[in-house]
Amino acid sequence: MCVSTGDARENAKVGACNSSFGPSIDKTGPIIRKQDDLSRRLQDCQTLLKETETYVPSHIAGRIQRILLTLLGPPWVNPWLILECWALWQDSDSGYVSNDISNEWILPVEKPQEEMEDKPASSPSSVGSLSDLDKVKYDVNSTYKTRATGLIGKSSEIAWMERLQKESEQCSRSQPGHLGPGENDKDSTTSDHFGPYKVNYHIDDLDIGVSEPVQMYWVPPRPLADKLFETYLRVAHPYHPIINRPLFCDQYKRFFDSFALPGDKWMAILNMVFAIAATYAHTAGLEWHGDHQDHLLYLTRARMLSMSGDDVFRHPDLQQVQVEGLIAFYLLSTDQIHRAWRISALAIRSAVSLGINLKSSGRTITNISKEIRNRVWWSLVAIENKLGLMTGRPTCISRRMCSSPLPLPFDENGLQEKTATSLLNDPDLRDHCVDNIMASSYLRKSPSGKASTERVIPTVHEWLHRLPVSSGLYFLYSCDLTMLMQELLDRVYAVNAVYQPWGTLKTRIHEIQVGLDMWLSSLPNSLDFTRMEVGDQGSDEKIRLAFQYYSARIMLGRPCLCRHDKFNIQKHSKEEQEFTQAMAVSTIQSAIQMALLIPDEPNGGRLAEIQPWWCLLHYVMQTTTVIILELSFNSFHMPEEKGTLLQLAKKCVRWLDRTSKHSFASHRAWQFCGSALCRLAQQMDLDVSDLSWHPYPQGQQENMDTCDLSGVNQYDAAVNDHPLQEFIVEDPAEGFNKPLAMLPSGPVDGLEVGSLPSTAAGYGRGGEGPFAHDPISEDFVDFFFHELGNKDSRE
Repeated sequence: MCVSTGDARENAKVGACNSSFGPSIDKTGPIIRKQDDLSRRLQDCQTLLKETETYVPSHIAGRIQRILLTLLGPPWVNPWLILECWALWQDSDSGYVSNDISNEWILPVEKPQEEMEDKPASSPSSVGSLSDLDKVKYDVNSTYKTRATGLIGKSSEIAWMERLQKESEQCSRSQPGHLGPGENDKDSTTSDHFGPYKVNYHIDDLDIGVSEPVQMYWVPPRPLADKLFETYLRVAHPYHPIINRPLFCDQYKRFFDSFALPGDKWMAILNMVFAIAATYAHTAGLEWHGDHQDHLLYLTRARMLSMSGDDVFRHPDLQQVQVEGLIAFYLLSTDQIHRAWRISALAIRSAVSLGINLKSSGRTITNISKEIRNRVWWSLVAIENKLGLMTGRPTCISRRMCSSPLPLPFDENGLQEKTATSLLNDPDLRDHCVDNIMASSYLRKSPSGKASTERVIPTVHEWLHRLPVSSGLYFLYSCDLTMLMQELLDRVYAVNAVYQPWGTLKTRIHEIQVGLDMWLSSLPNSLDFTRMEVGDQGSDEKIRLAFQYYSARIMLGRPCLCRHDKFNIQKHSKEEQEFTQAMAVSTIQSAIQMALLIPDEPNGGRLAEIQPWWCLLHYVMQTTTVIILELSFNSFHMPEEKGTLLQLAKKCVRWLDRTSKHSFASHRAWQFCGSALCRLAQQMDLDVSDLSWHPYPQGQQENMDTCDLSGVNQYDAAVNDHPLQEFIVEDPAEGFNKPLAMLPSGPVDGLEVGSLPSTAAGYGRGGEGPFAHDPISEDFVDFFFHELGNKDSRE
């Protein structure tokens, strides 16, 4: 066959092109140079994908792995593969994930599922699929008790207590260890048997109404009002400055001196101030405290004045934000975290609607007024973050939604001094001297969530170290630590975090650990609780920061504190095992340090004042649960500290027992922790003979000399008509809806109530009113959500 010269040239070109992609390659020509260029680009993409695989969601990580597997196959280059690599990188970098199924044909090789599960770096959390982690195992809406408890997430010590009850029951049944993958919990270890609502020690299931009529504008006599107001300014305001202290003090004096009736919202604020102070007075056992239900009367007045009828539907102003913030703090301090969580979200949204979460450049507002509003915002953030930790639920705050600067390290009276005035007048100077040198700024500014390796310049911190200890300085460092805790909630405990590979979670935990270390090293000597001495100036602030810091360390390492077994130890790398062990030890050591801060005697007077009294029970339950959990693991992580852990566990149980006299929440916590410790002691031959049990408080039953479990699972007879089985009764008719005012209390003098001239009076309303182990083992899955530890139970 004859071929033209032109056709021959074309065939030569085609042959050259074909040979360039075939096994026999000519080493010369422009096509080879293009191939080498494509190969270099492909190698760059391959390297980049390997580096980013652990920083992207699991479905993107799977696509990356399939691409890399394709690259190891035939030697020719697929240009569409490079485009896919580039698209994946753009998706992971921008945070946007494409779900376009039309791209799936580009990935011709599908790796077998068995091989995927053997790759720790590519599977979420290195324990296989965690897609069930955003589910609940029981109907939260089913009973009054479940609704009063609400959803409990994995950052809550209530979820840890549930785990502890499982461990103690496993030990009592001579079956230590987590459930095997073949067990589907159809017997006594079902999810209904171990629901978080059954170990909830808070008192949201009790009514907060009062039975007697309440007049809105009545106030206590001036002497009692002064004591309540002074108490609030001393024990609550310095640590949550929700009100403008100088302005409110002036208004308070004019109110009582002139007998003028201010607006309803101001009266609501005053009543919440009284309610918080009355709660503290009763908790601390102050001599002048009134009746045990006084705080409920003040709360009822505040609700009638600011949160009844159409008030909730009116547009909020700054006073409404303050009322809602004070109510949230009050509910937190009275162990009603479910109600507090809802009201706190309302306060946050009211504040955001007024732009308090943002920097203010308006000239109609003085700089001092801007700073006061700024402190209101940070007080709300602190409350919301604490409630998020206690409930294990998502918060409605994030540093990314807030441009409000951190508070200045001065009290309200010091805001007119020269240094404070300079910082208030120059926002750039303020950012340089305050915000940019705090530990939380390094996590916030780092790209892709990766912590910066830079260190704080020591000279920048010197001016803070020279400041005298004050509540303003404490509040600054407390807010900084709060934002580190918020990063922990958002990066490790958030629902979307479960779709990340374990390598990503490990990196995030390490980054936050670096942030906590930076925070501790940046503390001025006046707040450095690691150097605390008896009679040291500023010891109050040091103790509060110590509780907050050790709580953060416990939260950080809690996912790594779990039971180990031979299979999981051999399954994973030495590096992963070492990291898990180190984080577990850090958690236990932090629990030990926190337990040492807990007083040997119950709260009272000065002792209660120097502690974070509004959430001290939460801290005690955190450390108690962690310590008893480690004991249930036979002190696997710290065997040399087994004796110390047992003594500290008994110390915490005794503290819960002693505080039960004034706190029904403490009584419930004592029952749960005591029963778990006793079960554990019987199984593991631990000596708890020095613990005495009297399940009925107020001396209703004689104390027992040794540990007796017969009555531990019973509630106070004054609250329920009969003992409870399995910790709860799910029918609200059995007594869960009784008001707090009916809780047992010792005899106290009645509160004399005075009145001021008023034009209107309101009365109480019935009902509730407007408030109608090893992270690479199956235990790590069970820690985040129990149902993932059982493959047979997955849907």
